[in-house]
Amino acid sequence: MSFRAKNGSAVAVAHSSSLTAVATSKGSLLVFDAEGRLERFWSGGESDGSASCVAFSEGGKYVAVGYSKGFVKVINVRSGTVEEIIREAVQIGRGVLQVLYLDYGRSILTLDSGGSVFEMHTRSRFRMGKARIRCIFSGCNGEVLHMRLLPHSLLALLTVSKILVVSTKMGGSIVCVFPLEINSRFPPLLDYIEELSRMME
Repeated sequence: MSFRAKNGSAVAVAHSSSLTAVATSKGSLLVFDAEGRLERFWSGGESDGSASCVAFSEGGKYVAVGYSKGFVKVINVRSGTVEEIIREAVQIGRGVLQVLYLDYGRSILTLDSGGSVFEMHTRSRFRMGKARIRCIFSGCNGEVLHMRLLPHSLLALLTVSKILVVSTKMGGSIVCVFPLEINSRFPPLLDYIEELSRMME
């Protein structure tokens, strides 16, 4: 049996300074070094289902993999151990669409298929049973399609009608809102460019 037939095709990719992670449709995870050599491999479990997203922590020590069945695996890339499986990462019956790290491995954000965003904390590093989870944006207020970390501890949440900028340091408080006029048949995407101003002497 070929590798792809056994482990699935690529569905999500993440990159850190020197590593690239590829998650597959059968829940496997491959991590490559900067030269394209396979550094680590984790096979998906029979009940895991498809992975849907993947993200590195800052510095690349941890990698989080979100699954269509609604849970998140947190893996220590250096040791190769699965340090936690968070089964309450999203609403019951929803899948994980996106996962982001807020810091060096102590907090992550998840976006579920119902458009809600959740924040997960740990007391130090990820440890079994230590996760603290709260909803910071409910899909009832307008489904979030995509989220993007911005400088200065800000988070942009993209919905079909607006962009909300919230503070990750102030409990998810809304900083500003930008209304959008779009065709609902063509969902929007979100990115940003940070402009650096230079003072001329």
